[in-house]
Amino acid sequence: MEVKTKDEPKWLFSAIYASPQETTRHHCWSELSTFTQAHNLPCLLVGDFNDAQKIAERLNCGDDLARRCDNFNHSIENNHLLDLGFSDNLWSRVVKAKYCHGRCDLEMFEAEQDASNLWVGVVESASYIRKGVRIEIGNGQTTSFWRHNWCPADLVSTHFPSNLLEIKVEDLCDPNRGWKWELFLDFLPTTTLQRIAAVEVQQCAELDDQFVWESSSSADFFIRSALKIIKQESQTHTDEIWDYIWTNKAPQRIKFFL
Repeated sequence: MEVKTKDEPKWLFSAIYASPQETTRHHCWSELSTFTQAHNLPCLLVGDFNDAQKIAERLNCGDDLARRCDNFNHSIENNHLLDLGFSDNLWSRVVKAKYCHGRCDLEMFEAEQDASNLWVGVVESASYIRKGVRIEIGNGQTTSFWRHNWCPADLVSTHFPSNLLEIKVEDLCDPNRGWKWELFLDFLPTTTLQRIAAVEVQQCAELDDQFVWESSSSADFFIRSALKIIKQESQTHTDEIWDYIWTNKAPQRIKFFL
């Protein structure tokens, strides 16, 4: 099915049911390859492929499953498909390799010229991720002391020496005497300093800092909690609009139509 919306490029949609029989299923992939080569358009495939990319996706499927997974992954890559069904699969690896440049932190969401629509959307939504994520300190090697959300309070002051902007949590903690209070004591309120004192930086290279989803009681990410963050920001913007309308010195009938 060809899909076309106003001012957007057209793309193709197809529903697929692959045969449980492996030989027949291979014919499906061959036909798909021929089709995609003949139509140079984006394509969305939805359906049951009767196969798996990872052994963990199937139970009690016999010793032949590893070979089947390899064949299925090979078919996906040959047809230049991105599997949107599972996190950290092919589509995720491709995006990370192209735009993240080996990084996995809150600063990796950077706009790039001629980026794909997918990455543009990711970058635009990154502000919501930053609001919901808190960093649980391990060795403190990758967490910015001033800019990242790691302290159980809104730590980070805007009044600090510019030469300390990129300093890491690890850099402000001595293995023997603990926090180097003299370097930041004058820039933060007492309540924040008390919370910092409760954070222990681990002297272990293998104990990395971890992302946790602060907006969830379990620290796990849930779409519902992310939507709450988005809704709160949207509501604030809406309230500002209404405040402007009702405080404006326009005739009442004009306000009504607004």
